[in-house]
Amino acid sequence: MDIFGEKLDISEGRLRPPAAVVHGERLVAALAPRDWVLDTPARRGRAHFFLIGAGRADVHVGPGRLELVAPACIWLPPGSAHLVRLQAGASGHLVAAAEDFIARVVGASSEAPHLREVADRLIHLPADRLGPKAEALTLCCIMIEQEIRSPERGAFAMLSVQMGALLILVWRLAGQAVETPGLRGTGSQIVQRFQHLVELHFREHWPVSRYARALGVTEDRLHAACTRGAGRGPLALIHGRLVEEASARLAQTGLPVEQIGFNLGFRDPAYFSRFFKQRSGLSPAAFRRAAQEARKVETFAAWP
Repeated sequence: MDIFGEKLDISEGRLRPPAAVVHGERLVAALAPRDWVLDTPARRGRAHFFLIGAGRADVHVGPGRLELVAPACIWLPPGSAHLVRLQAGASGHLVAAAEDFIARVVGASSEAPHLREVADRLIHLPADRLGPKAEALTLCCIMIEQEIRSPERGAFAMLSVQMGALLILVWRLAGQAVETPGLRGTGSQIVQRFQHLVELHFREHWPVSRYARALGVTEDRLHAACTRGAGRGPLALIHGRLVEEASARLAQTGLPVEQIGFNLGFRDPAYFSRFFKQRSGLSPAAFRRAAQEARKVETFAAWP
């Protein structure tokens, strides 16, 4: 078996060398931004998983850009992004894997149809989606890093188990967006492509008509596909993504409410506050206070 010009030996459950198909790396905070160019010959054909534990990272996808505000993670299938920039002070973990290794991991799982959908699409999970599972994802990354750094007998099996666990965690956290086993073909593809576009452009407040044009479908067809595949119409999905991102920034950063709204494409602070309250039940300021109180309760409960 030959991947990226390196000969692999997987006889007797061993893989030599493990780094030929999987890469694991701890991302240590630095004083200046750092770039990972993903479309170089050495990295092309690999999926990349970035877990940002502190700070911020920017993911450049085509002409668009995704912002990861810690804690957050993103799964990038091969060819879905060309650059990831870790900003100064940011830290976390990176796992990269060859397509054929992922195919083996997915094919061996009883959840293969679900994991195949996960592996094939860009999935961005912000802070409020990660919750306590951030620790489990971190542990998977650490185990992969250790196995790459100091491989022992059964390295291939260990890497397969950890990569499988990572994919299952991403599947669980992604939720209904990838839990559509009964939906196949064009409708499912439309929903996935729409969600990809939303990740790129939700801060620009594209109307549904523009998404439909970009996808080459009618608005009615887009609405039907989203309702059937994701349980909500396209506008509700766009608004939900805005509220999700606003909630993460309100809870995890000290930025002024007006600045958060501006960064998410709202030029009128009052409109941003009304938009957020209508969909979350709380004003941005009230949501932030509630998140702060919840953290205090969690901190107090963790004391011995």
